[in-house]
Amino acid sequence: EGFVITFASGMRVKVKGTEYLSMHRMMQNINEEMVQKAILEGIEKQAFLDRIPEEFIEQVMTWYDHQWTEIVDRCSNVAQDLIRTNHLSEKELGQVLGNKCQHTITFSSSHSRSLLFQARRKISANIWKFHRGNDDENIQQKMEQIVGEMLKQKEWRTKVMRTKKLYVN
Repeated sequence: EGFVITFASGMRVKVKGTEYLSMHRMMQNINEEMVQKAILEGIEKQAFLDRIPEEFIEQVMTWYDHQWTEIVDRCSNVAQDLIRTNHLSEKELGQVLGNKCQHTITFSSSHSRSLLFQARRKISANIWKFHRGNDDENIQQKMEQIVGEMLKQKEWRTKVMRTKKLYVN
């Protein structure tokens, strides 16, 4: 299980082995899937970490940060594609995604029809629809608004996280 070190001051420290920690983690059901479920449910990082035994905090923080970064990256890719295609009608977008017409659009994604179309329906059009002549600062601001709106929606977080390896980072 481990051992206890007692210092001259009387302070004691318990040292646990990796096998014990692995077994304890299994018994506590602490794993990456649990972290993903917490993110999908919208549980804030600190509130989630407050429920975790201290010996697992470092590992769980690593999992949480990795998964959160992944979902933000995926939402950012969808946001970029929304902005790049904001001048297209749904029909035109379908033709572009289906490679049924010539286009010069460079997508961040692997051409996921479902996520891009769903994003157009779920994200407020007044955020992603705007005039093409906007400057880079305004486009960055729009990107942040789109990603922020996506991250607030449990349904959207779930769709993005369940779409494994869809987006190129």
